[in-house]
Amino acid sequence: MRRITQQYVIDAWIKVEHSKLYFIRKGQAKLRTHMYRGLIDYLTNKSEKENTKIGKMVILPSSFTGSPRACRENYLDSMIVLQVKGKPDLFITMTCNPAWKEIVENIEEHEIVADRPDVVVRVFHEKMQMLLNDLTKCHIFGEAVAFTYDIEFQKRGLPHVYLLLWLSSSNKVRNSTDVDRIISAEIPDEIMYPRLYQIVKKHMIHGPCGYQNESAPCMDVEKNECTKNFPKKYISTTMFNTNSYPLYGRRRDNRTIIFKSKGRIQ
Repeated sequence: MRRITQQYVIDAWIKVEHSKLYFIRKGQAKLRTHMYRGLIDYLTNKSEKENTKIGKMVILPSSFTGSPRACRENYLDSMIVLQVKGKPDLFITMTCNPAWKEIVENIEEHEIVADRPDVVVRVFHEKMQMLLNDLTKCHIFGEAVAFTYDIEFQKRGLPHVYLLLWLSSSNKVRNSTDVDRIISAEIPDEIMYPRLYQIVKKHMIHGPCGYQNESAPCMDVEKNECTKNFPKKYISTTMFNTNSYPLYGRRRDNRTIIFKSKGRIQ
């Protein structure tokens, strides 16, 4: 049943894509492909000199998602934003969580998340729209003047968004105080923020690596050190340099916080 459900979703996607490509192939005249006549003549002449044959060229318009023209247009639009607004202020990422209740509650008991990519992408889309609403309308980081994002899929098939956000001149990040206003690299207080504490403990603790686990994926075999530069240095205040990544203030009370799960340090 699991394979049948997954195959059904894939077949439906293939049918939709095939229908789009069929329309484009048969409707080249409507797409004004005659404008590329010079290119076709060049390829024809080159093929005659090399004693080869060229096939029938089909132009994919920018309206077809994933085509070279669509990618180029999106790239140029992003570069225009960069040219007008300058460097982005925030780089934000969000990955789909297969344990989201909206996903778990809408798949059958015999199914796993990988069987229902349709449910996964719909839930992720709604979550992403909520994130955009918080950033651009609720202004949780300050007034936003522009944004651009790109969605990719991880090896496990989960969608992942990379988002660049531009803030207004009055809300830009200029010093360590502004960084601390937006970013916290400290572990939340377990008593004051129990839910946030559990989330950070489960999802945002790096390791173990280093001498505790030399075979960790993040370890550089030759240098025998973490490629992500963990453990980070403990500093009392955030150090901000406009030409590099800031060094976040962490564990200012100098407590040693170690999580243990099944006998291993997390």
